[in-house]
Parts: sequence; structure tokens; C-alpha cells
Amino acid sequence: MKKVYTVLIFLLTIIQHSHAKVSQYPVSGIPQQLLMGANAVIRMDSTILEISQTGFTSIRKRAITVLNENGNSFAIFRQHYDVFSNIYNISAKLYDGEGVLIKSVSGKDLIDRSTFGSSYTFNDDSRIKLHDFEHKQYPYTVVFEYTIKYKTTFFLPSWNPQPDEKVAVEKASITVNYPKGVNFKYKGYKLPANVRKEGKQEVYSYNTESKLVSMTQCKWIVEGIPAFTYQPYSVPDGNYLPTISFATGNVTLNNYQGKSDTWEQFGAFIYNINEDKDSLPPTVVEKLHAMTDTITEVKGKIATLYKYLQQNTRYVANEYGLSGWQTFDAVSLAKSGYGDCKGLSNYMKAMLKAVGIPSNLVIIAAGSNTQNVDLEFPVNVFNHMILCVPLTNDSMWLECTSGNLPAGYLGSFTQDRYALLLAKDGGRMVKTPSYNKERNFIERNISIQLDAAKDMQHVMWESVYSGLKQDDLSHYLLTTPASKTWERVRLLVPYQNMKVINDTYTFSNADPLCPRITEKLDMEVGNLIDETSKRLLISIPVIGNPMTSLLSAGARTEPIVLKEDFKHIYHYKISIPEGMKLEALPSAVQLKYPFAEYTYKANLDGTVLTVEIAFEQIKGIYEADLYKKYEEMFRKVDQNSKELTISLIK
Repeated sequence: MKKVYTVLIFLLTIIQHSHAKVSQYPVSGIPQQLLMGANAVIRMDSTILEISQTGFTSIRKRAITVLNENGNSFAIFRQHYDVFSNIYNISAKLYDGEGVLIKSVSGKDLIDRSTFGSSYTFNDDSRIKLHDFEHKQYPYTVVFEYTIKYKTTFFLPSWNPQPDEKVAVEKASITVNYPKGVNFKYKGYKLPANVRKEGKQEVYSYNTESKLVSMTQCKWIVEGIPAFTYQPYSVPDGNYLPTISFATGNVTLNNYQGKSDTWEQFGAFIYNINEDKDSLPPTVVEKLHAMTDTITEVKGKIATLYKYLQQNTRYVANEYGLSGWQTFDAVSLAKSGYGDCKGLSNYMKAMLKAVGIPSNLVIIAAGSNTQNVDLEFPVNVFNHMILCVPLTNDSMWLECTSGNLPAGYLGSFTQDRYALLLAKDGGRMVKTPSYNKERNFIERNISIQLDAAKDMQHVMWESVYSGLKQDDLSHYLLTTPASKTWERVRLLVPYQNMKVINDTYTFSNADPLCPRITEKLDMEVGNLIDETSKRLLISIPVIGNPMTSLLSAGARTEPIVLKEDFKHIYHYKISIPEGMKLEALPSAVQLKYPFAEYTYKANLDGTVLTVEIAFEQIKGIYEADLYKKYEEMFRKVDQNSKELTISLIK
């Protein structure tokens, strides 16, 4: 009996030991402080980055515990690749909350498909490997392992240990190995204080020719990053997550080689890739001269050729291999009539060159969600190309993918940011134009003729949209049938019961660097008057608050970043019916803060009541301490941005 009992104890020990082996990343092992406010927790994320003279290899293992449905997106394996890269050694495992393995898949089980499908793309080599366990019993953990090899040093990845808000990190590390002569560089952004870097040491690794070579190794490790909640309007440079950017002093792309220790060198490399592609056939050159030789002003010649470009070409992306960075030659685009940002910009450059006007291609990080250029750290952050035409006293900027923008105007997609101008002698950092509040505004005149005998009141509404404030309206008007513009009016105008009698829109490019649109609406509006035995109560809905609320659950710790100067001015002119008397003027309001100013004032001249509402935002980066003042102003402005209420005595 004693022997049987001993055997049972021994077997139980073996069983317990085997269970301990298969239990991986149980949720019980997560420190409590990392669960607070988190949808997912990075249990471990290990990356080994091996860089050679001509490419790099990334070996990665990552375990993520998903705590609720809002964390499901972090449990999906998705990795892009193209002709410059290859993915292999892929595995994915799913564990339950106790760390018991539920399912395991390998690379052959993954979806592997092209990302081709954009209506603007005709040639694209991008593919994606994808797997989703579609597990919905929380919590659960996924573990992904894979290796990706790149045949270029142009696309070195950044290290982002914390991938998003509301994600905590238990442990993450990256090890970088590189040989002599690579001139490896790095720069950190928004790194937590507990990131530690281990000193450089010599290691040995096999290179692409399977030879054992000496490498220098750097390693970064971070542990215990709690989840955070993103604070709106807090990112001045595109980086709101912990990031280390990597780069090498020597860069390769296909058969092209260059240096990138400075922006001048980086620009020279991109220039070299796109050099000697701006010649046109003699017949085309002759046509261009016929179009421009009688125009005396250089800006007039540029505008004419830009309009020709817009009317005779269209944007279609070409992202296959080197074509993602190298333009088609101008001859082929002149024949086909289509091209991407590089092709269209180069074609415009070729046309200007044909009539004796020099210009430069410019690469830029376009859009609102891109990483800003770091003037002190040359690295590839670009996704777009435009054209700059240097003139005697200024420059003329051309967005060559647009079929509608006036010559010289960029719009919100590329305005007010650093970009790299390409020239034969190297790259040069330049700043694209920004638009101050004198150019960037909405000014609206609203005239209301009150008549108590009528259910519907006559309202005339005239608005001028200028600069960035006209971008969305311009795009809408140019892409929407005129018969459907009333749909926008219905959404924009704050009146619930209205009938639009007439609407007109006039485009003005009197200032070619700042387009404007004048909107005129003639309307009949109801529900403005409530009548009692002694009074008329007038309630006129006011178009909304131009500010954005930054209200969040926790204390504001990040600065307030306002990226635009603009102003909104509304002039109300209300004609009071004969025999009526205004009971009291609306109270005046005047607010002035470092970041914005607001005035609300009324005046009575005979039977005409005028009300002026003006708001100006001042671009800048403001300390988090001003958050309470900002929200205080938001609430006060909001109180006056709902209804204009007056009382008329009979």
C-alpha cells in the first residue's frame, strides 16, 4: 500500500510538472498595475535586428494578452511584404486565460494575399500575411513568431514597444547587430524613464554569405509600462508613442547606393534615383511653347501649364518595387496621361523645363497622421512628392496630383511642414507655406426679416470660406452633382424647418495662394418665433462651437497643440417688425486667452439688431496647465453657440 501511495505521488508530480510546462503567459502573472485601463497587455516582445551593408533581417517573438473585445485588433497577425522583402518561420499560438494552449498554426495556414485593390493603383507589389484566431472568450493570449528579411537598408523599422493607447507592456526588448562600416544611428522619442540601453559589445554572426563576422551589438529593454489614454491635441511632431528610430549612414535601394548621414546626402540619393527623366519629345515642347510664349509673367506661364496638367492627366498610383520611389520618365506619361505623385510632379517639371522655367521635386510627409521630419536625424519618413518652382522673391508650390487646386496653393495635405527639396548638389530642407488667420477663415453674414404674421421667416445667408476652411467645401462641390448640394446645406445649416429657395457658390482665385468660395443661400425658415399675448420670443439657432473639447477622464499631462491659425466671424442682422420693441440687448461676452479670443456683442440701430460673434484660434504649443482655461473657454463659447435668443415687446 505504501508503494502504491508513493507511485501515485510520483505520477501526480509528473502531471503537475507537465502542466507547468504547457502553461504559458497565464493572466494571473500580469502585475495588477498593468491591468488598469488596459484593453491588452504586451507580455513580451523580443526583436533581433541584424543589419548588413545591403539589407537587414528582423527576428521577432511577441506575446499579447487580450483582456476584452477592445483589444481584439492586437491579436491579429498581419505583416506586409513586397519585392524587397520575404517573411518566413511564421508561427501563431492561442492560449486561454490560464495559459493552456488552445490552437497552433504555421505559415502555411495563414492568409497570403495582395493588397492591390485601390481604385487609384494600377501596379502594386504589396502583399500581406494575415491570421485571426477570432477568439472571443476573454482573457486570452496569442504568441506570434516570424522572421522578415529585407534586401534594402532604405526601410529600417522603428522600435515601438507600446503600440497604442490602452495597451500596457510587461516586457519588450530590441537587439541590434551591425558590422563595421554601416554607421548605425538611432534617436529616441517619448521614451519612458525606465528604458535601459545596454552598452555596445562585440558579437559574432553569420552574414548573407554564411560567413562568421564580427558585429557590434546594442540592446534596449523596457519593463512595466502602464496603459495610458491618448489626450486629444497633444502631439506636435507625429510621435505620441515610445519610439526609437534607426538609420544607417549608407543606404541601398535596388541597384542604387548612397549616403544618408545628412539631409543633403539623403536628398542627393533620391535625386539620383529620379535623375534624367524630365525630357519631352520635340512635338510636345513645341506645343508647350505655343501655349506660353505670349504670356509675359512667369507665374502666368506656370499657371497655364499647371492647368494643362490638370486637364490632361489623372492620378493613378504605381507602387511596384523601385517604382514606389522612382518616377516614370516624362515621355511615357505624356503618352499615357496618367501617373502617381512622382510621375505627375516630374511631368510638370519637364513641361516647365521645356519653356525655360527651372523647378525642383520635393518629397514630403503628407497628411495629418504622419511623423514629422526631424531636422537633426535624417531618416525616411516621406510618402508623397510635390513640386517647387523657385522664383525671384518667393517660390510657387504645385500639388500635381490635384485636378482642382489653383496653382500655388497646397491645402491641408501638405501645408506648414518641413520637406526635402531635391537638387543635383543634394537635398535641402524647406518649409511649405502656412496660412494665417487673415487667409484662413469663415466669415458669414446672416440677414433675417422677422414677420410675426408668417410661419416661415426669410433668411439670407452669405458665407466666405477662405484658405484651409474652403478645402472640404471645394472638394464637395467639385465632386458632387449640383442637384445634390442641398444635402450639405441640410447638414450644415442649424435650422430644423427650412426650405432652400436658391443656393449659389462662386469660386474666387483673386489671390492665387489663397482660394475662396462664396456661398449664398436664400431660405425660408420656420420655428423661429413663439408668440405670447405680450411678447414675441425669438430663438435663432447658431452654428456650432468652433472649438474642440479636450475633456478627458484623467488629469491633463500633455501640452495642448493647436496646429492652425483661423477665425470664424458671424454677423447677424435681424430686422424687428414695425411696432415691436427689443426688451433687452443680448449680454456682451469677451474672452481672451493665450490660445484663442472670443467676442459676442450686440447693437440696436433703430429697428435693426446686429449681433457679431467672432472667434480666433492662435496656433501654438501650450502648457498642460492651461487645460482648465481651455475647457473653461470651451464651455463659455458653447453656451453662446446654440441659440441667439431675444424678446420683443408688442
